[in-house]
Amino acid sequence: MSNIAVFPPRTSEDRARVADVANARDRILTIAVELDRILEALSQESLRAACEQRPRTGT
Repeated sequence: MSNIAVFPPRTSEDRARVADVANARDRILTIAVELDRILEALSQESLRAACEQRPRTGT
């Protein structure tokens, strides 16, 4: 059970607020999963080597 709704929502406004918080939590978790994927991709050896190269400035 989630700790978001400690007391049962009594009004439709309370239920809407609980639903909004639950939706926000779900979006945050989705973003966290995507950030984990990005971090994993960036930590791959081939990408790390490309990122560590010095930029070519033309001078």
